[in-house]
Amino acid sequence: MEIIRHQFNKPWIYIAIAVIGISLKFYRLDYKMFWYDELATVFHVAGADDVLHLSDVHLDEIVSINEYTKLLKHSDFDYPLIPQIKKQLQNMNLNPLHYLLLSFWYRMVGDEFIHYRLFSVLVFLLTLPFLFLLAREMFGLKRAGWIAVSLYSVSPFIHYFAQEARYYILWAFLLVVIHYFIFMAARTNKNKWWIWYVVFSVLSLYASVLSGFMIFQHLLFVWFVKKELRLKFLLVSLIILIFYSPWLIYLFNNRNEVFAALAWHRFEAVPWWAPLLGMVLGYVRTFSFYQNYTLFWDDVFGNITAAMKIETGINILILAFMIFSAV
Repeated sequence: MEIIRHQFNKPWIYIAIAVIGISLKFYRLDYKMFWYDELATVFHVAGADDVLHLSDVHLDEIVSINEYTKLLKHSDFDYPLIPQIKKQLQNMNLNPLHYLLLSFWYRMVGDEFIHYRLFSVLVFLLTLPFLFLLAREMFGLKRAGWIAVSLYSVSPFIHYFAQEARYYILWAFLLVVIHYFIFMAARTNKNKWWIWYVVFSVLSLYASVLSGFMIFQHLLFVWFVKKELRLKFLLVSLIILIFYSPWLIYLFNNRNEVFAALAWHRFEAVPWWAPLLGMVLGYVRTFSFYQNYTLFWDDVFGNITAAMKIETGINILILAFMIFSAV
């Protein structure tokens, strides 16, 4: 047992796991169907809601599918950058940063479908060093950093979004980064960490408005744990709000359109507390992807399959691995 425990103290096993996970991010990256949400990403990069808002669309005509595929090749249309960004900002969405970055990305790398997914893979790779630093600083052990990196690298949940042309993995990256910077700022109270926290908190809000909940959690952490930093964090929060206020005002002025766009998330027949309970239960799925994925507790317990039992068993093994590694 001591020999096994000694091996777990060495980083090589975690590095090997991370290398496997990283390698799989590039495996058959173009195999999965480029589905509707990913197409929406390409539309939004051009500043359009859907294909009908792009130029040169053939209406009331029977044409080859290639005619529509060509509409997704932005480089062929040679969109001017500044007007393109203005159109993006005029388009209603809650995560403008992703489309802005992709505007530069496809000009440098290309605009084939696989190129948009490669951006997500790159962001995944950028997350790993920050995750290592965060775990190392939190637990005071390099081993904690390697464990965090290895688990993040092989999580099917993360793997799915790292191979998808959507904003989720960018958002995850920014959340990891602001966690690291608030931790360092709270520990050292050095201005450089507070400045970095402001910069990336603003970016995280432009990546997703839901980042506000994470910043609020940081406020609670400072308020109850680091009481001597209350005033400084309030000042930092005010600066963040000022930099985000232009988009916040835009969302408020167009709130009816925002609510209409999000209306499909509502389930009138479901009590308000059911999704909350489902989300809590959903945390156990970080390392699995059930076939009948749902957030609602009644579906979870009403449709238990053999595959779900197997994946739950895998989750338990991973949890045991985490506990054993930390001992």
